[in-house]
Amino acid sequence: KPTVPRVVELLRDHGARVWFDETEIGLGDHVFIEIERAMESSRTLIFFASSHALNSEWVKIERSAAVFRDPSIKQRRFVIVRLDDAPLPEMLRGYLHLVWPSEESQQSDAIRRLLNNSSGAPDSDSGSVRYYDLFTPGAPPSRSDLLVGRDAQLKMLLGYLHSPGVHPIVIGARGIGKTSLVRAALQRLNIKRHSILEVNTTESFDECCKLICKDLGIKPDVDSFSPASFLRTLKKVSDLAVVSIDELDDVPRGTDIARQFAKFIKAASNQAAEMPVKFIFSGIGDDAHDIFHEHLSSDRALPQIYLEELSADDLRIFLKRAGDLLDAPLPPHTIDSLISEADGFPYYM
Repeated sequence: KPTVPRVVELLRDHGARVWFDETEIGLGDHVFIEIERAMESSRTLIFFASSHALNSEWVKIERSAAVFRDPSIKQRRFVIVRLDDAPLPEMLRGYLHLVWPSEESQQSDAIRRLLNNSSGAPDSDSGSVRYYDLFTPGAPPSRSDLLVGRDAQLKMLLGYLHSPGVHPIVIGARGIGKTSLVRAALQRLNIKRHSILEVNTTESFDECCKLICKDLGIKPDVDSFSPASFLRTLKKVSDLAVVSIDELDDVPRGTDIARQFAKFIKAASNQAAEMPVKFIFSGIGDDAHDIFHEHLSSDRALPQIYLEELSADDLRIFLKRAGDLLDAPLPPHTIDSLISEADGFPYYM
């Protein structure tokens, strides 16, 4: 057991996203369900083989996840890390394995081997990054190292997330990178509990609250949420959690969503000491009152971060990084054409 957290730490230091039970399963979570969810959303399963693990009932259950051991499924990898010389069961002998070195000086090389042999691992090796990991017109990029030209805004957002009673608003045109900024902040803080909700796809404040509770692993104790009952429910969260509310400006005027969130955020700011959940609001508008459809009585707890168009130099850096990661540098005339067409918007890159 002492080896595994060290390997997790080293993998994360190299930019990998790692699901590890001790940091991902909280009090009240159903352990089997959380493990099943993790397996469904992961591309690589690392099995630590030792005499103790091979005799563990829990591990017998976990290593039976056939999707990781089916050689026909190329997107999934099953990697074995051996911690001692215990013989592997016959069903596991044909799979790639790595002997974990006891010498700390050799562990960096072992981590690099793990990254190089994991599906979709963020490594500079040309075979581990695909173009659709970098160019994602339908969604923000998953790699925070592709967020360019936003250092000042990211620093501001991180500062607000550490300030009690403050719930920031990210404002900018559509496709300017609001969601990318929020996701970069979550990655930087390594927030385990978070919810990213596009509220223009919901029909009521109550539905929003229930979706957020589901993402945060909270079991509601009311049938229908009001701002007050939602606040009472979130006070039960024991550790820092972040909720990102996107597209608030785009909810239909006839719904109660913007008005109820305005009431909720006022109460949440007034009870900051008892409220461990931070909210980030995003939308298109001139200020906080636009985002909340003029329902705010005050915006003192809602500092605003404005995202402007990226400069040509910023977009050039993005394309240079993407070309380096793909080991396929773009010709200068292609870069110039893309920058001209993008007109400062990451979405169009």
